[in-house]
Amino acid sequence: MNLCSIAALALMSFLLTAGVHSNKGAVVQSPLSADLVEGEAVTLECNIDSPGPKTYKWLKNDLPIPQAIPMYAERVTGNSPTSDNPLLINLRIRNLTECDSGTYYCVMEKLGNQFKGGGTKLGVRRVSQEKHCPPNIVHIAAAAAVVLVLCTALTVVSVLLRQRSKACIALQRQFVAYITEKSAESVPPKQKGKHTHREGKTSSSGQEGKKKKRKPKEHHSVENADYVHCGRNQDMRT
Repeated sequence: MNLCSIAALALMSFLLTAGVHSNKGAVVQSPLSADLVEGEAVTLECNIDSPGPKTYKWLKNDLPIPQAIPMYAERVTGNSPTSDNPLLINLRIRNLTECDSGTYYCVMEKLGNQFKGGGTKLGVRRVSQEKHCPPNIVHIAAAAAVVLVLCTALTVVSVLLRQRSKACIALQRQFVAYITEKSAESVPPKQKGKHTHREGKTSSSGQEGKKKKRKPKEHHSVENADYVHCGRNQDMRT
């Protein structure tokens, strides 16, 4: 082997080593950032520009994905080269939550060296009720619900009051009828015939008394007349 061949091999080894340790050229992630809402899904891609045997993994904030993401087995797929491009691996997360926010790194290991991508910053925010429905619709629905509840309550109260008033009226009528019946039973019947007969007797006895009283007056007047007559005779005799 001549000197030129040795120099060429040394240059190739240097270039390969420089290419492997070049973090930007070996591992390229996309997208650089993503801002999503809860319930959506995201796919992170990692392009490994390095042929030959190698291993790779994903990290979230320098922690392995199975440890960093809740319910990993149900929501995370990927982490393997695609059939169309063996140098491209991906990570897909479904049903995102606010806890999934963070920076995700694609890491490749080759020949005892470790290369990490620039990372993808993922932000997941909660979705409030106002973002799902326009404010006007929410307010109208709330007002309609309040009006419906009030109308139902008023209807129930009016029905109960009406039934109660009817029951009170019926009870009052029964009480009045009971009192009237008891009063009629306690009063004895009046004896009109006897009272009239007694009155008749009283009036007749009064008339008889008057007649009896008048007779002595007539007798007294007769006696007075005799007395006067006798007196006149005596005067004439003298």
